[in-house]
This record gives sequence, C-alpha cells and structure tokens, in this order.
Amino acid sequence: MTVGIVGLGLIGGSFAKAFQRDGKLTVFGTDLSESHVKKALSHGEIQEKLTDSLLPRCDIVLTALYPEDTVRYIHDHAALFCADAVVMDCCGIKEPICAALKPIARKYGFTFIGADPFAGKNRSGYDAASATLFDRSSIILTPYEDTPADKLELLCRLMMRAGFSSLMKMSAEKHDRIIALTSQLTHIISNALVKSPAASWEDSFFSGSFRDLTKRADLNEQMWSEVIRNNVITVTASRSYDVIVEPDILNRMGAYIRRIGSPETAVIVSDDSVYALYGQTVTDALKQQGIQVLSYVFAHGEQAKSQQNLFDLLEFMAEHAVTRTDLLVALGGGVTGDLTGFAASIYLRGTPFVQIPTSLLAAVDSSVGGKTAVNLLAGKNLAGSFNQPRLVLCDTRTLDTLPAKEFASGMAEVIKYGILSDPELFSLVETQDAAKHLEQIICRCVTIKRELVMADEFDTGSRQLLNLGHTLAHAVEKLSHFSISHGHAVAIGLAAISRCAYRAGLAEEDIYERVCAVLTKYRLPISCDFPVKDLCQMILKDKKRSGQTIHLVIPRRIGDTFLYKMDVDQLEDFFSYS
Repeated sequence: MTVGIVGLGLIGGSFAKAFQRDGKLTVFGTDLSESHVKKALSHGEIQEKLTDSLLPRCDIVLTALYPEDTVRYIHDHAALFCADAVVMDCCGIKEPICAALKPIARKYGFTFIGADPFAGKNRSGYDAASATLFDRSSIILTPYEDTPADKLELLCRLMMRAGFSSLMKMSAEKHDRIIALTSQLTHIISNALVKSPAASWEDSFFSGSFRDLTKRADLNEQMWSEVIRNNVITVTASRSYDVIVEPDILNRMGAYIRRIGSPETAVIVSDDSVYALYGQTVTDALKQQGIQVLSYVFAHGEQAKSQQNLFDLLEFMAEHAVTRTDLLVALGGGVTGDLTGFAASIYLRGTPFVQIPTSLLAAVDSSVGGKTAVNLLAGKNLAGSFNQPRLVLCDTRTLDTLPAKEFASGMAEVIKYGILSDPELFSLVETQDAAKHLEQIICRCVTIKRELVMADEFDTGSRQLLNLGHTLAHAVEKLSHFSISHGHAVAIGLAAISRCAYRAGLAEEDIYERVCAVLTKYRLPISCDFPVKDLCQMILKDKKRSGQTIHLVIPRRIGDTFLYKMDVDQLEDFFSYS
C-alpha cells in the first residue's frame, strides 16, 4: 500500500513516523517547510517527496493542513488522484469540509472520508511528531452515507496500523456538534457552578459574566459517553459494529437498538438464571422503543449448547413468525451468545442479532468476533458459523452478580490476552485487583481481539493466536463431560502450554511460575488428573487439526506468542513435559 501525506507537522509527521514503525508501507510526504521534508527523508520516514507525478500512485492520501488549505489542496489536485484512492483530512471541523469536497470527489471518482484524530501535544511541528502519538488513542471518521464499505475498511485498517485503538464513525454534523460543545466545556461548567444555589461567590463573580453556550451542541449523554469515556470499540470485519462497555447500559439498550435498525420484534434468548436477573430490564428497554418482545428461556449450563436446543429455538422463532427484519438479543454468557449467533445465521438464511454479555468471559472474548457454534457428541463447537453481531452492549454492572467461580472463569481469558500480546495487561492483573479495573480490562481485551479479527476474520492465520491454551482446554472440558468450565479448562491449558513450550525449547523465557501464580491468585486450577494419552486422543478431534498436523499457540514470553505446526503423533511427547 502506498500512502501520501500532505503536511508534515505534528499530525502528518506522526503518521509518517508511525507508518515507518509499521515497516510495510510505501510513504511519500510533502510540506510547505522544505526542512520538514528533508528531515523526514533523512530519517527514512518517507521514501520520496510527494510530488504531483507521484499522487496517482497513492492508494491513500492524508492531508494534515488547516481547513481552508485542505479544501484548496484537494480541489487543485483532484484530477491527479487515482480513481480508487481514499483521501482523508485531519481537521477539527468537518461539516463545511465534507460539504465542499463531496461534489469534487464525485466528479473525479475518488473517495473522501473526513477524520479527526484525538491526539496532540503542547508543541507543534515535525520535531514534536512521534511514532507513538496515536497509540491507544481515538479517531472519529465522518464518511458520507454512500461511502463504499471496502474503502472505509481500508482506511480503518490503516488507522489501526498507525496505533489508534478506538475508531468511531458519525456524521460530519454530529462531529461538529461535539466539537462545538467541547470547546465551550469550561464555560458551561463555570456557568453551572455559578448558578448553583449551594455555591457561595464574591459579588463580582456572577453567571452573566459567562456566555451560556449549552445550546451550541446537544447535551447527549450517549454521545458524550462514547467520546469522553473512550469505551466504544469499532470492529470492522465482514460487518462493522460497535462494542460499547458501560455501566447501567441495559436501561438504555433500546435506544442503541434503534440506532442500528427498526425491528418490529426482538427475541430475547437467555438462560433461566440470567433472565431472572435482567430479562425484565431488557424487555422494558425494548418496549420503550415500541419494539415487541418475545423471550426464549432455557436451562442454564453447557449442555444447553446442543443441537436440540438450537432447533427448539428455530422452531420457536418460526412459530411466532419472526422475520429477517426482526432481531435476536443474546442476553447471557458464552453459551447463550454461541447458541443465539448460530441460530441467527441459519434462520431465514440470516437474521440480525445483538450480543449483551453478562459474564466476564463473554464480555472479554466470546461476544466479539463472530464465532458461533453448538457442540456435537464428538466434541465442542463442531457445528457453527462465522456470524458477526450488529452490536455488542456490555453492562459492567451485570458482572457484580457473577458467582466467584464464574468471575474466575472470565479471568482465565483475561490472563490469556496478557500472555498473548499485552505485558501491561498481564502486569495489571498480576499486581492489582482486576475487579477494580473491569472497564479498562474489558476494553483492552476487546481491542486485542478486534485487531486479530480484522486481520483474519475467518480464522485461517493470525486469529488462531486467540486459541492460546484452548487446544488442551477443549479436551479437558470434553473429558470432564463439561463439569470443568471453559474458563477453568483454559487456565489448565495456559499453565500446561507455558511449561511444555519452555521445556521443549520453543519458548525464550520460562513463564510457567508467573502464569501459575496469577492463575492461582484468581482461584483457577493449573492442572488436571486426566492422562496425557486421553487428552491427546481428544485433541485429535479438535477442529483446528489439519490432516496429520495441528497448530499450537506457543508463548515465547509474556506478551509474545506464535503459531507452531506440530505433527499429531508428537502431541503426547510434547504434553508429557507438563
């Protein structure tokens, strides 16, 4: 991919440096300051100066200029852009720019997408630019309604490569309302304080000295939750959707549903334990939006993820004449999400569904990514499909009611993500009480999974890294007849692979003691009594097996893992190291 950057100040220069860090892009750049261009060339952050002759070679053109300069540059160079190019600006105002450039983009055939990166410093210029400026930051994208999905996905992927962890999409008008209010927040807060009857102020300090600018933008609680809390993670796969992590979101979930469609009927799918706690809340929230509600409630437990329960759910929907414009709502943990998602993928050849995870394990892992399945007699998750939800709403308050054993199960997946690619996350759960940082932890785990899903939605390459600890875990679950929960089995799998990988000479560091210590801290098991031979026989039925080989996920060290292809006849020797 070839990227052209126009303007090599703080923002444009940081993009150039971030893309150099990525190492897989060809980057051209230009700036009014010739010294900026020379520095970028000398440091290898751009390959060539971006000239008119190079513009047609650019797949994506990023402009980091003032608004009027942005419009002028794109207007003057529109005929030079490749017809398939994506052109993006980085201005803090969107509506007038998007309006001015829409006819130009239409005329010349390129795709224009507005963007506003939420990153900056108290200094400007190329020397202040940094390859890490955008790391874990947010960016707002303001595509037109008819922006091609593949072009938007291309830009989203590039922004993730630059380091952004949260990509939010909204209209240019909504963006500018947010910015209008943001710029006046100090005035608004001051005005509110002064008007407070409980406040005591000097006579010279009065509310009339501040302009009341609250009407400059909508005081929209939902909008501000998304912008300020940084709790919205956008997954761009075969279908793009948001994962929203927030306390008490169940009470407002009907409004979120209305944002993604207009279903006449919603079918709540839940187990008897979860439905008793939250079924009425979700029902009321949906009815407040004029949505009719049906409820399919089943007995809780892994045994519910069965062919019989799947077909009972399908028959229930058919009996009640649920249509493809209606909606399924998966309210519960991983079993509920897997069952509902699979049913949604095959009922009427595809019906929309929403995930509302109420367990930690579902919140950090199974509700995101589109894997859905039921179990067969031969093994776990052997019948299923890839089916991305339309929305994931995670109410962190629901985790308050989790039994200790269920919370521990979820922590096994959290620990997995730390070992997988995030030493800071591992250190957090290792040294602190994870229960006090749940929103942060959930958002981080979902972001890690989002990146792997977007790179490999259908699990043929890097997404398989998410199976860390799972190959042995699924065998443990099956041999225990599912009396050992998924999370507890994953903990056993993590401990085993940590020890075996190092003893087999595949890992660079011996992380076994650290892994076992953090697992034990959260009251998770680190071993089981099943013979290695029986475990390996069960692994042979794993869906990840390909002929006479299987991929194992090996941790080199905390935060660094890789896929290792192993002959199945070597499995028993390998796991004997545990």
